[in-house]
Amino acid sequence: MEASATGIVQSGDRGQSVVDLQSALQDSGHSHVNADGIFGPITEEAVRSFQQAQGLSVDGIAGPNTFQALTGRSEVKSVSTETSTSTESSTSGVIGTAQGLIGTPYSWGGTTPAGFDCSGFLNYVFAQNGQSLPRTTQAIYDAGTPVSAPAVGDLVFFQGTYNTSNTATHAGIYIGGNEFIHASSSGVRVDNLSSNYYQNHFLGYRSM
Repeated sequence: MEASATGIVQSGDRGQSVVDLQSALQDSGHSHVNADGIFGPITEEAVRSFQQAQGLSVDGIAGPNTFQALTGRSEVKSVSTETSTSTESSTSGVIGTAQGLIGTPYSWGGTTPAGFDCSGFLNYVFAQNGQSLPRTTQAIYDAGTPVSAPAVGDLVFFQGTYNTSNTATHAGIYIGGNEFIHASSSGVRVDNLSSNYYQNHFLGYRSM
């Protein structure tokens, strides 16, 4: 079943709320957890392990205190059945659209599949899924909600990737497993956040 309106995610739940939890667990060091949207025994054990390490009540249930420790938010982004289903569909659509554009060439100022720059890519992908974003990377960064650990579909931002007065200079879409998809200087591709280059230029995550 989907996570309930109480904001608690537990064994047997399915959907984007569980994906959010699993992605946060991966980023906290539980790399064996798959972000498959199914709260099974492996996810429950990872929650218990995290709770024990954080000095929380160990019950294997991801409630407000567990989410606060994991992500800086006291609840998952989508907790009601209706909202969770809608968010899951939207996130899946965003990731699917983005992955379908892998290999598209880079073009400064580009906003179409003929060629993208990084913010043009984000604008196009989200627009195809019914969400409008500001045009520039800095404006998108300013409009987003800061999160300490990303869920699939959140945006990751970088600074100092080229000479400008803006704080945010590059961005991509987090797809889980510490990877993100973006319009790099060599075209739309998937990269890993653990690479030295992206670690050195990392700015933060934003939820839109």
